[in-house]
Amino acid sequence: MTAKEYLYQAYRLDDLINSYRRELASLKELSLSVGSQDTSKDSVSVSKDNSARFTRIVDSIVDLETKINNEIENYVSVKNEIHSVIEAVENNDEKLCLRYRYIEFMSWDDIADKMHYELRNVFRLHGKALKNIKIPSSCQ
Repeated sequence: MTAKEYLYQAYRLDDLINSYRRELASLKELSLSVGSQDTSKDSVSVSKDNSARFTRIVDSIVDLETKINNEIENYVSVKNEIHSVIEAVENNDEKLCLRYRYIEFMSWDDIADKMHYELRNVFRLHGKALKNIKIPSSCQ
């Protein structure tokens, strides 16, 4: 795993968690919707049991919430590890560039503005910073 791939893990986990949250919101919305009944047909005393559908949705919601909580725990762990790796970089400009990119998930243009550098200088600084990253041996 390269330094860039290692540092990028938190960004991908953040995206994954947000994707799960959107799915969870959709399931919750679905659980609140009331199924319509077809009144165009004559029905004798046959009733459709909607409780099974609702129960399946609620089970899915609970499962997804558990998955999200597990991913959040993983995310916090990975992000803490990335914090430590970035803090070990000695040059403060390099460290700041890495923090903006991999902790705050800022765009390159925003980093250049924040650091008062031209974009090409941010890329150069980022490249130097990546060379100074010491990836934990457990991730190599």
